[in-house]
Amino acid sequence: MHEAAKVFLALRWGWLDISIDTTVLLNFCAALFLIACLFLIRRGLAFQPKGFGQNLLEAVVEFTDAQILRPAGLNQAWLPWCLSAFLYILFTGLPLGILGLLGPQWGLGSAVSNINGTAALAVLFFLVSLGVRFRQHGFWGFCQSLVPTGVRGPVVLLLFPIEVVSQLFKPFSLAIRLFANMSGGHLLLITILGFTALFNNVAVWLASYGGAIVIIFFELFVCCIQAYVFTFLGASMIGEALNGE
Repeated sequence: MHEAAKVFLALRWGWLDISIDTTVLLNFCAALFLIACLFLIRRGLAFQPKGFGQNLLEAVVEFTDAQILRPAGLNQAWLPWCLSAFLYILFTGLPLGILGLLGPQWGLGSAVSNINGTAALAVLFFLVSLGVRFRQHGFWGFCQSLVPTGVRGPVVLLLFPIEVVSQLFKPFSLAIRLFANMSGGHLLLITILGFTALFNNVAVWLASYGGAIVIIFFELFVCCIQAYVFTFLGASMIGEALNGE
């Protein structure tokens, strides 16, 4: 089983625990590594891309624009926000998330396999969508946008609280979806490797480690899919806020 994340620096701000543990440190490393990679690619930008880095980045940008922004009804002004979220989930789930898979004894793990990390990402998208909705429609327009068009009379009193609750559940469902999909692979991997401790048998060891390798590659695929799904649903939340109805 995973051990609790080891705390490097214990910090508290009132009732809030902001300690730096292995998971937080790992995600700082992911963010710094992402910034460094993008900075190096930016230094070599050319009108006609020649390097692998620029070609790969342009492909990711075009994918984000075509598969996330346009279906969500957002313009390219939202590209930096959605691209940052997409790349951050990838960088925390792929290279550094694998460290968490291979070294559970150190309590390693990425933000996308921790409910606190996924909740923080989901709440950020939710707060941005709320800010956009208030800015776009004002307070009264915000209230009207929570009621379906054409609904009048007492039915409004029934639908309005239901819509409010549904809006509040959106970040909750976003956080749980990403957390469950990413942590499920971790639990499956630990279970498979656990057979090596239960059975002192070479065949079991070979089967367990072979299965672990398959699960690790499957985790890479799942991380790419979940990065897309999470960013798309978050962008759709913002696109819904921009829409009047």
